[in-house]
Amino acid sequence: MDKRHLLLQRILMGLCVFGAASGAWLCLAENILRHDRYQARTLMDGGIVALSLLTMAFLFGWRQRGLPWIMALGAVAALYLGASAITHTFRALHFEGYVIVIGTALAAQGAMTLAVVGRLLIHQD
Repeated sequence: MDKRHLLLQRILMGLCVFGAASGAWLCLAENILRHDRYQARTLMDGGIVALSLLTMAFLFGWRQRGLPWIMALGAVAALYLGASAITHTFRALHFEGYVIVIGTALAAQGAMTLAVVGRLLIHQD
């Protein structure tokens, strides 16, 4: 494994830790505040936690058949979710700075997960 790929994995691990913690915090906040449609947002936040934990397990060496494809789909979803959260926040009347931070980290996590998993899928055969 080359140094760049190892660095990419370490940065991705940090983003996953942040993503899991952020998703858990958002789940807790949604369930305490209980705004309209909080159940759907809680499921989405739980998905962020699940994707982060799954990616961390993969980086620690857990390999299952089909896992890279599931991670790739989750990474695309994370990239989209992060980018749309950022876009929505900049267009909203009420600016939420934490959404920019979490959205940026989530989009970066999605892009880096695609890079790591894509490399594995390309070199699989």
